[in-house]
Parts: sequence; C-alpha cells; structure tokens
Amino acid sequence: RFQLAVAVDDLVAKKLAIAHDYLKQAAFPLMQGARAILDYFQQQPLIQQAIVTGAGAQIVQATVRSHSLAGYFATIVSYDDVERSKPAPDCYLLAAERLKLEPSECIAIEDTEHGVAAAVAAGIACIAIPNAQSLRHDFSKAIVVVPNLKAAQTWISQQYQLEG
Repeated sequence: RFQLAVAVDDLVAKKLAIAHDYLKQAAFPLMQGARAILDYFQQQPLIQQAIVTGAGAQIVQATVRSHSLAGYFATIVSYDDVERSKPAPDCYLLAAERLKLEPSECIAIEDTEHGVAAAVAAGIACIAIPNAQSLRHDFSKAIVVVPNLKAAQTWISQQYQLEG
C-alpha cells in the first residue's frame, strides 16, 4: 500500500524489538475505564472475559502482569497462538473454542479496523472504540461505534439486560 522499500518481516521484527525493549521498563497503558469495565463484567453471572490480541504472547503477558489483570481472563489468545493473525478470524475462533462458546454467544470490543474485521469474520458481534491512531479506520462492520469503554459497557448492559 505504501510501497516501502523494506520487507514486511523486517518491519515486524523491528516492531517486536521495540515493544520488547519498551516492556523491559513499562507495560502498555490501559484504555481509560479498562479496570472498571473488567470489574463490572467479572461480577456478571455467566460472563467470561478473554483477551484476543494481535500482539505477541510476551507482550500481552507483560502487560497483564504489570497491571495485575490475570484474574479477569478465562483465556488469552495472542499472535503466537494462531497461524493467521488479525484481520483473519483465527484468534477469535480459538478464543470461542477455549471458552466452549459459539461465536454467536460472544461479543468483542475492538479499537482497530483489523480487529473488527477479525471478530466479524469469526461470527462475533463487535463494538468499535476508535482511538487516536484508528480514527480514520473503517468501522462499518461493527454493530455500534462508541467513544469509550464506559459507553461500550452501557450499550452491552442495555442490549443484554445485565445486572446493575
């Protein structure tokens, strides 16, 4: 698309090296409202939470560990767990399988076009939350686009009649 004079594998290796160096000193920051939405859904009967990410296992594990989030998730699926990463549906299909759920029983929250495409291709309804880097992405496949996690929580609660 951008006609770069560098191989994709070289770009991926450089990105992973930068992320690895960053994670030696700090974890990736959480989206505003992340802990509140995790707490809310953890209290809902019959709801399981999962991370489905295009990041490598080392990166996601460092972030989960740094923010003490491990207890929230029934499973974590990373780039390393699948043959094809987002926008392919493989990561979401694996997460649903691990959760022993049909994709139609799941809902995803994504902040990129590739993430929305992966969820939808897996048969999972997806809420989009654009961020500063993804404002111009195409979120037309999402069931709704909301400005933040609080709005996503409210939308899900109303649609699925969840408890307070």
